[in-house]
Amino acid sequence: MALMKFREPNQVKWVGSRPGHNGTLSIKSTVAENEVDVFYTVGAGDTFYLVGWSCGIRNAAAAVANVAFFMGIGGVGTYYFLLDRVPVDDGSRLAGNFYPPMECPAGTTFSASSPALNVSVMASIWGWVE
Repeated sequence: MALMKFREPNQVKWVGSRPGHNGTLSIKSTVAENEVDVFYTVGAGDTFYLVGWSCGIRNAAAAVANVAFFMGIGGVGTYYFLLDRVPVDDGSRLAGNFYPPMECPAGTTFSASSPALNVSVMASIWGWVE
């Protein structure tokens, strides 16, 4: 990992490894309904270290809905956390963690996509920025 610095002061007293970072905690979330919501973009010159994500879906619409929660990696590609067809009166919740954290370069975007009213996609990410 390019910028992340692991520090272990007083390591004699610890069992295992406890990574540290020199960044700023960042927690972002959104609720998308009938839109594609880009809810976080990594700023120029920064690296976002993605530690975890969660996503919940609620479909109260009248048809099967295609929903997505995804990350666009600096114009290079797309990584889907969730891509699903959700029936009426159904929903789901998923979450995931990365260890070591996933490095997301400047320009990386995080988005949630909902195709209709009454179809909610609730997405959250957390990590730190250096």
